[in-house]
Amino acid sequence: VTEQSRACAGPTCDFVCDCTDCSDEQDCGYQGRDFVCDFEDAGMCGWTDKSSDEGYVWERRQRGNPLPSSGPSSDYTIGTSTGWFMAVTAVMADSPHTAVLMSPVINQSAPTCRLRLRYFTWDSGYTGLENSSLWGSVWRSDGQNAVVWRPELLSVRAWKEATIFLGRIPGPFQIQLHSQRKEGRSGDIAIDHLEFLDCALPVPSGSAECGEGYLECKRGGCVEDRAVCDGTDDCGDGTDEQNCGQYITCDFEDDLCGWDLRSASALKWTRTLQANISTSDPLRGPGRDHSTNSASGHFLYVTKPDVWTSDWANFQSPRLEPTNSTHPCRMVMYTHQFGGVSGGLSVLVAETEIYPVWERGGTLGDLWVKAEIEFVVNSTFQILFVAAIRDQAYGGIAVDDITLSPECRLTNVNFVNTVDFNSGTLLVAVKCIMLPTYTVPSGSKAPSQVLMGCLYKTLPPEVPLFSSGKTRAEDMSIEAVDHTAFQGDSAESMPKPSFPKPPKHPCTPEASKICDFQSDCKDGEDEAQCGDFSFEQGGTGWTDMSIGSQSWQLNLEHNADNSTETFLYVTDAPGQQLTEAQTRTPLLGPSGPSCTLQFSYSLTGSNPHIGELSVTVVDSVLGTLPRLWEFSGRTGQDMASWVKEEIYIGARDHRFQLEFRARAQELDPGSRIAVKDVFYVNCHPQYIPSTSEGPSCNFETDLCGWYQDQTDNYDWSIENESDHTIGSGMRWRSLVVDMWSTTLRGLSGRFLSHRQTSLTEHCLLFFYKLYGPQIGALSVKVLHSDGSEQLLWTRMGAHGNFWHEGHCPVPSQLTPYQLVFEAVRSGFDGRVAIDDVAFVEGSCSLPTMCSFEGHKCGYSSSGTTAWVHQNWDTTRTGPKTDHSLETNMGYYMLAHSGVEVLPQGSLMTLSSPVRSGVAHTECVRFWYHTGGNNPGTLTVYMKPVKGDKTKLFTSSLSQGEVWRLGMSNISGNGDWQLQFEVEGAGGKGTYIAIDDVIFSSHSCPSPEKVCDLERGLCGWSNTQSHLLDHLDWELSSLLFETHYNTPPYDQTLGNERGHFLFLPNTPRDTAGQNAWLLSPHLPPTKGTCLRFWVYQPVVEDSKLVVWRLSEGAKHELLSLNYAGQNWRSFHINITSEQEYQIVFEGFKGAKGVLALDDFGYTVGVNCNGVQTDQT
Repeated sequence: VTEQSRACAGPTCDFVCDCTDCSDEQDCGYQGRDFVCDFEDAGMCGWTDKSSDEGYVWERRQRGNPLPSSGPSSDYTIGTSTGWFMAVTAVMADSPHTAVLMSPVINQSAPTCRLRLRYFTWDSGYTGLENSSLWGSVWRSDGQNAVVWRPELLSVRAWKEATIFLGRIPGPFQIQLHSQRKEGRSGDIAIDHLEFLDCALPVPSGSAECGEGYLECKRGGCVEDRAVCDGTDDCGDGTDEQNCGQYITCDFEDDLCGWDLRSASALKWTRTLQANISTSDPLRGPGRDHSTNSASGHFLYVTKPDVWTSDWANFQSPRLEPTNSTHPCRMVMYTHQFGGVSGGLSVLVAETEIYPVWERGGTLGDLWVKAEIEFVVNSTFQILFVAAIRDQAYGGIAVDDITLSPECRLTNVNFVNTVDFNSGTLLVAVKCIMLPTYTVPSGSKAPSQVLMGCLYKTLPPEVPLFSSGKTRAEDMSIEAVDHTAFQGDSAESMPKPSFPKPPKHPCTPEASKICDFQSDCKDGEDEAQCGDFSFEQGGTGWTDMSIGSQSWQLNLEHNADNSTETFLYVTDAPGQQLTEAQTRTPLLGPSGPSCTLQFSYSLTGSNPHIGELSVTVVDSVLGTLPRLWEFSGRTGQDMASWVKEEIYIGARDHRFQLEFRARAQELDPGSRIAVKDVFYVNCHPQYIPSTSEGPSCNFETDLCGWYQDQTDNYDWSIENESDHTIGSGMRWRSLVVDMWSTTLRGLSGRFLSHRQTSLTEHCLLFFYKLYGPQIGALSVKVLHSDGSEQLLWTRMGAHGNFWHEGHCPVPSQLTPYQLVFEAVRSGFDGRVAIDDVAFVEGSCSLPTMCSFEGHKCGYSSSGTTAWVHQNWDTTRTGPKTDHSLETNMGYYMLAHSGVEVLPQGSLMTLSSPVRSGVAHTECVRFWYHTGGNNPGTLTVYMKPVKGDKTKLFTSSLSQGEVWRLGMSNISGNGDWQLQFEVEGAGGKGTYIAIDDVIFSSHSCPSPEKVCDLERGLCGWSNTQSHLLDHLDWELSSLLFETHYNTPPYDQTLGNERGHFLFLPNTPRDTAGQNAWLLSPHLPPTKGTCLRFWVYQPVVEDSKLVVWRLSEGAKHELLSLNYAGQNWRSFHINITSEQEYQIVFEGFKGAKGVLALDDFGYTVGVNCNGVQTDQT
């Protein structure tokens, strides 16, 4: 038997790769050495649906096309419509149904084991997200089951990150993800990208013995000495928890071990277990104890009572003998502070004074957090625990596995009646230990915890609390404390305690004015401890929220010149988890659109990789948001060197906290991660930078007051695009969103103007690009002050690698409003760009392109009856899809031509705004749709401002349920209008519709001429129907192409300036997807010649199929997998007994480009030049 065979005979699914190929760790709920599951493999890493009801289950799925009305806009891992994830099916029932997703059996896990995953919760049908919509549990073979994850169920169409702290599980177990709902839509609940982190038990290092400061485990491997006798089996075989007889330990499984649960408050701690709290409601209780990591283990617990009596509770240790600095009493404990009910936990010493020695405020998450405290007390003392409780929906505070070191000795002195628990005044001098992250929502019961060692009567809602012991509330007073409660009646009594004085009160009782970026008090006290280093005490506003082995501390370093340098730095901490150190500000804001965070940072040392540092925003409503900024590596070797950084915070409507996160690779005296000089710049919500141009902007020097929306999924950026302003192919600054970026997640990115007030109509003019084979959409909206929105303009699909002019009428508004540019990432391979925005008073002139999406482009109606601006979705009349978007939501202009609306011979006219005349010939193109028998006559006129109108186009045929292209040349020097006139013909229930009116600055293409693409697509078009394709043929040239691979030249001009249509090979996962290019409708023929050129240099990669499409049926004319290394010409004779269209269907390749150029057809003339059809 080989060594490799013996190695592979070890346990599977234990997070240790025993085999060289890690085959023993496959399909364990994860795959391979990274222990990740992204669900891209059909085997789902061994996860299976175990739902008991087929009406509500988990399924592996993709987003698909088009963008669905429910579920994620993409998966998380890849970030496109083709990536896979797990999601629930739709459900509609009278009683709750539960979907269960179960992992394979995992062998065991270490105390540091955690599962990081991305989850999605969106109530797309507005049916409500119940508390049980998503949660996680662990099922063990011994029946010791427990709830381990209860996420915040915010309805947001975005992936969120969460961590499930699994902890030490000594035997086989399975993870279950549950979703329970009565009503919901498909994909409302989803998960993706699971990562198991630090889950393996210690393994032998290969060296003979463990180093100094480490204990060797019997099973092999080493653990730090600090892990010995700490109530956790770190070795995995109990080695580190043996020989602990001199320690005073209590896991509360059998009794209280001498801890006294009597409380001076009406609220009491209790010894209990999860099974006694709830086994059905996942939000009640801690879910599990720490000792056994199960629902059957005991712990101490306090939560909001059914009838509110008090907002705090205490318990205390037996009396302990004095200690000294050489032999301090060391206490290890595990706390669980979960949900809004958890206001904070404090540990105090009661001796001659009562004073705090440790505190953790608010909620720390759904896990047990290890804490260590050293007591150096020169008199007999007690350890006091005080919990602060909030009047919130769920949560509580639990304590388990308290261990006192041998230096903590019980006193032999017999004190009697040390505390009078009936007096109600014991040590509630500390009803105050809270961290600055704590606020009380308006209207709730206001707890009295404010200051260390002080008892206040009340605290106004939403007052942030400070770790330094200062408060921002005014008009508070210390309650009288019955000192006799601390006196005994024996010969020796506990000393009479003294209490600290209250802090200086702020000038305002309004919590919303504290840390709101504006000083309301005389000396700025309301802003002094908000984390801004402009204030002397600003650094004390940052509060450590770390739960792991590293934490943040505030350092006041004295320099040689006696000056003081204040900075935050990362240091060692007693926590068990190998997570990032976290420090947060109090609640800030709201903030204005110009708000930025400035700071200096330093990651220094000899190691080239010191660690990571990042900045995150924690929104009071939306929770933790994606990271704003991050740095990894090293800034230098010298600790005196700092790097300045500025991060855009932007306008945030909710109160929020800023958070620094960091993780050092190693903590040693020679390396450091630190932050200093933290400043909030221009953050007041009313601050608006001066700009004389209003929303008008060319983005060459700044954003002119436009700013990023902080409620969307991603940001616009300034890029050196082939700029419209500078022109001539120069690259300058434009505003872009790169849909091809692999870092983008989510659906939309929005760019907002400052608030506008205008009682008159305005026109928003701009230039835009929609470029790429799968681009998505660009929209313009009005955002009203009440939060409602109005769509004004939209475009989607490939528009070519050049700039288009946008004209967007903005109606008069009675209330202030904002303009919004919104990029919608329904596609994943392209670029959206805008430039040269102008906001001018008055009506828009006739735009060069009108799709009627959002507005009528200034077109007006006259005649017997009115044209209607509509879509099929809201009216159920007219064409079932528009031409622009090819969906039932798309808009067009409709003339009801039936005799019941428009009498026979009567007219109705749709007139454009006035268009300025030009000296050269222009081309107008439009798409029209007729419905019903005898729909009437459509005539298109050019109507000069002065003079008689000229007929451009006419049709009176019933031409089927399809959109058809009409076009005509327009010549004339004077100003004119375009008119669409419909004359009724007596048909019943008939209509004529118009969409996509486009003006070109050149004459219309001749059907007999080859389309060389130098002036557009010549009437050919990409379809936007998801039923036909997923990509678009894109128009570009080598001269302006900077992202995609292209042919080295076009066919027409043979140089870099010539244009072509192409499907590029790109890193996005769209290889094999198709794009349709359709010709106009062509008449039946006995012989029409189709000519075109193809560039297809890679064999068996991309594919081109040429079809004849007639009455919905496809007839293949050519299939091509390789055309050679140069442009190649093709000629095809087409015959058809019915009207038809020509389709170029391209399938994108993974390696090479597919391109078309110089295509055209000769109607009625075959490829031999013979006329086959009668003219």
